[in-house]
Amino acid sequence: MQAAQGSVELTVAEAARRTQIVAAAIESVAELGYARASFTKIADRAA
Repeated sequence: MQAAQGSVELTVAEAARRTQIVAAAIESVAELGYARASFTKIADRAA
C-alpha cells in the first residue's frame, strides 16, 4: 500500500505501539476523565 502524499508509512512495530498508546489514552480518559488524564498517566498505562 502506498502512503498518501506528505504522510509517512509506519513500520509494523510503530503501528502497534501507536495502537497501544491510543488504547491507553482511551482507557485513561474513560477511567479518570479528560481533565485528569495526563500524558504521564497515559504513558505509564501504555508501558
